[in-house]
Amino acid sequence: MNLGGRALGALAALYPPGAALLGSLPALRGVRPRLGESALLGVGIVLLAAPAGADVFTGDSGWASLVEVLDALVLAVCAIAGSLMARSGHTLRSLAPGVAVGLILSGVVSTGLWLVQGGRVSGWTSHPNIWGATVVLPLALVAAGTVSRPLAVGSFLAAYAVSITSGSRASLIGVSLVLAGGVLGTLLSGTAPAAERRRGGFLLAIAGGVALLVVLAVMQPRLWRSALEVLRVPPSLESGQRVLGPPQALGVAVEAADDGTLLVERTRGVTWARYQFPMILFPGEVYSTYWELKSETSSSAPGVLGVVSGDDTIELRVAGEGWGTAAGGRIELVAADVRRADDGWLSIALSFRSNADVPLRLWIGPAPDLGSAEPYAAVRIREAAGVVGGPERLVPGSRPPALSTETIGVLARFSAYRAAWRAFLARPLLGHRGTSFAAYYRANPPDQGTAVPAHAHNALLQSLFQRGLVGTAGLVLVLVWYARAMARGGLRGAAWLSLASAGVMNSVDTFLWSAWMLAFLVLTGALAGSGARPPGEV
Repeated sequence: MNLGGRALGALAALYPPGAALLGSLPALRGVRPRLGESALLGVGIVLLAAPAGADVFTGDSGWASLVEVLDALVLAVCAIAGSLMARSGHTLRSLAPGVAVGLILSGVVSTGLWLVQGGRVSGWTSHPNIWGATVVLPLALVAAGTVSRPLAVGSFLAAYAVSITSGSRASLIGVSLVLAGGVLGTLLSGTAPAAERRRGGFLLAIAGGVALLVVLAVMQPRLWRSALEVLRVPPSLESGQRVLGPPQALGVAVEAADDGTLLVERTRGVTWARYQFPMILFPGEVYSTYWELKSETSSSAPGVLGVVSGDDTIELRVAGEGWGTAAGGRIELVAADVRRADDGWLSIALSFRSNADVPLRLWIGPAPDLGSAEPYAAVRIREAAGVVGGPERLVPGSRPPALSTETIGVLARFSAYRAAWRAFLARPLLGHRGTSFAAYYRANPPDQGTAVPAHAHNALLQSLFQRGLVGTAGLVLVLVWYARAMARGGLRGAAWLSLASAGVMNSVDTFLWSAWMLAFLVLTGALAGSGARPPGEV
């Protein structure tokens, strides 16, 4: 039984659904499961699958609905398997050494893959962030004091190896949170060593932390450069001044000059060759853009062109002896100003609004030549800026400070959060069925962010978007059941470590399903809760 427990524990750390299938084998010998407080878990699983079941009646069922039903079935199998394992004599303490072995194996595999292929390692998962997240909950079980000290140390080293080689900042935070919680729990429980050994342990921890930073710097610069970026340019949530997204070239070649300007040169004779930036026009809102341009060819003059589609355009070009500005379709021109400096630079300010009742994606930017059919034309760009508001919001000649990488990441996450919350308010009961989060975001962008996220980057908001209040209530019931089941098994500390680390990580991503976190929680909760019953009680 000891060998079987270690094998089950290792498989639970590597792939919880596989451990559930193997743990269900006692049913073939006539063993029957009996879950503690099974009604709470059963209602939670049913509510999780209820939105997918409703799709059948509305005729919207498809592959996504089938996946949700299968996810709920996996949880049911994990619950049954945990009960069967408990009735066969297994406990979380008997499985914990195997879990530690599984973690160490993951660390070895991850390090080996990194040595062979370099970059970020994804193991046998679809994404490095998911690979990093898979070690956190098994580590929480190990940190609860269920294994020997050598196995615990090896597990933490392996978990850090997975986090570092995967380059997952969320995983690194989760593993560190489990480590801090485990140390704090040891100190508070009164089982810590004497004061001298405690001081020695702190010094060892400091030395280990320094060594870890060195490893991070060598193996995954992504993990430590983020911290330096925050110190260099603190993240800012003020995104209203920045409405221009990453540019793209259409029929032009772009070359950076030593003085910081860009040379944009027409490469083929298309009518609308230009260097264009995307921006989102929300109904009724006024937007202003500012450009500093200089023609590099004497027989042509630069202009600015913005296009949504069809007749939805805004254009500035030479007209006779002056400048002509026009808007068409659902784009309304508010104001325009062109000023020429002695050194040949043009300062161009345009203000416009959308009269559409839905958001429009406008592509706007300098064109080398909108004044003639010049075969060769080039324009130098010194300034490209956009703001929400009228011309008074523009400050010519003053480039706003560059956004840090971390600010861009923060703004992207907050955009996803806003989109998910608005989607939930629109359909609060069952969520948006038959619509992916990316498709909803693309049709209903919450702000000027141009990147379209695949999910809400938050497990709770993603659940509200995908399953509404009904399915999210089921998720909450499953987590409440897990906490109570672990308390029944005398592993309240492991429950707190698991829920805290999972909560922090799932506030910035959706690991509950993708990294098998929910399956691991249900499997271990059922094992702990079922094994807590008095002898003789089924």
